[in-house]
Amino acid sequence: MPFPNQVMSCEGSNKLIHEELRYDKTALEEQHRILSSQFTTEQNNVFSHILHKVESDEGGLFFLYGYGGTGKTFIWNALSAALRSL
Repeated sequence: MPFPNQVMSCEGSNKLIHEELRYDKTALEEQHRILSSQFTTEQNNVFSHILHKVESDEGGLFFLYGYGGTGKTFIWNALSAALRSL
């Protein structure tokens, strides 16, 4: 498989990248609102901490761990929706 052409991806003519970046911000805002309303207190604390670090441009390495069924994917989905809806 050939490597992507950097010129094409910078110009926005790469169809795959364009499709990946073309998401419905209104739907994601609604998804974020619904998901965040279902957080437990601990999930809300984790979500708020990560979102604050990202929004304040502090960044960091975030490792979310726990047993199966503790809401790890749920939090990542909510974070993705929140950040993509900005």
